[in-house]
Amino acid sequence: PSDVTLGPGHPQRPEASGILRSQLDRSQQMLLDALLRIHLEFLNPSIYRSEWDAAVTAGLDSISFTWWGPLVMKSRHGYRLQGPTTIVELVRVTGSPGHVHIVRRSPGEDLDSPEMLRDLQESLKNPSD
Repeated sequence: PSDVTLGPGHPQRPEASGILRSQLDRSQQMLLDALLRIHLEFLNPSIYRSEWDAAVTAGLDSISFTWWGPLVMKSRHGYRLQGPTTIVELVRVTGSPGHVHIVRRSPGEDLDSPEMLRDLQESLKNPSD
């Protein structure tokens, strides 16, 4: 869907928006941390640990949380967690049944850059023997 700004073909890092973790109270910070952990736990355990450690090292307080859409069950809505080392975006699409799109990216380790695409296209034109 067009609301997913981190999907394939969107190599640019979106502008950070929303509220910074550092602006939240302690209980809200714990919820944000738990939400990030939930998304990272979809990964292999060793990758999860590496991603979590990178987020902590970069500074959890630099992570922003953005919500869009109404606060009504079964409505179209989404959120983004964005920090220096990871970005997670969730978009709930309406319909019957509704479904969710989740994208997680690691800035700086992205394979969806114009340079990578150009190199891949060149390698496919000239495969080595």
